Amino acid sequence: MVLCEHIAEPHFTTLETAELLGIERRTVDYWIYTKKLPIRLVEGRNYIRLCDLEKILYEGSASIEREKNRRLKESAKLKKHRDPSTHKKFKTASNSSDHKST
Repeated sequence: MVLCEHIAEPHFTTLETAELLGIERRTVDYWIYTKKLPIRLVEGRNYIRLCDLEKILYEGSASIEREKNRRLKESAKLKKHRDPSTHKKFKTASNSSDHKST
């Protein structure tokens, strides 16, 4: 009977779940670890049931948005850090127009 349940009900891998939700896979793994997302173990692999995925989409949309916003902030911070135009230039005596020798 258990086997029939797994065949009849759609299941998604953690990677598929992350792609469907638009978040990172490690977030899905964290939800599984903290018991926020129930899983089914089928042939030694973790699967998320369709009904649990729908529950996340309806009830957990706030946490998904927080994750997306966090990811956007991190990527913006990395881009700013890598962009040489945002780096401050230090004034030296040779390139400072304010420096006058007496």
